[in-house]
Amino acid sequence: LNTASAEGFLPDVKLPVLGLYPDAGPITDAEQERLLRERLADFRIAYLPTRYHMAHMIHPATCARHVLEFIGAHDGIAVTET
Repeated sequence: LNTASAEGFLPDVKLPVLGLYPDAGPITDAEQERLLRERLADFRIAYLPTRYHMAHMIHPATCARHVLEFIGAHDGIAVTET
């Protein structure tokens, strides 16, 4: 199996979605990102400074900050730097 597609399910996703992607590398291409932006009701991409797909292992604090900001934006709780 070289490909898989969840395209048909994307419109059924009703919750906010955060994608944490490397800013370089072959994880997704522009067409895949366009599809996610068009088909998901509430989608945000955060690019991380790496070309590797294990970005959460390389930049855990950056990932955590993006997740906290994303959650805060959806539940009304502001995240402040400390």
